[in-house]
Amino acid sequence: MFSAELFGAWISVFLTLAIFSYLYDDNPFYKAAEHIFVGVSAGYWATTFFWTQVHLEDFGQKSLKVPNCLLVEKSGISFMMHSVG
Repeated sequence: MFSAELFGAWISVFLTLAIFSYLYDDNPFYKAAEHIFVGVSAGYWATTFFWTQVHLEDFGQKSLKVPNCLLVEKSGISFMMHSVG
């Protein structure tokens, strides 16, 4: 029987083994897993930012709320890593 949970489990197994394959040598499986991880992380961050900050303006919010993690210190060297509050 095929289900989404089973498919997700096999994808997780493949990606885990692909990441551990770096211990052997830098290879295409590791590179693919690395690119998938970075792409999914960036997509998740962009989607979360849109639906929690930008999309609120459609529901009556007057101004765009900028999360604290995007604020830059006056020196411009480091980013502040605080949660949105």
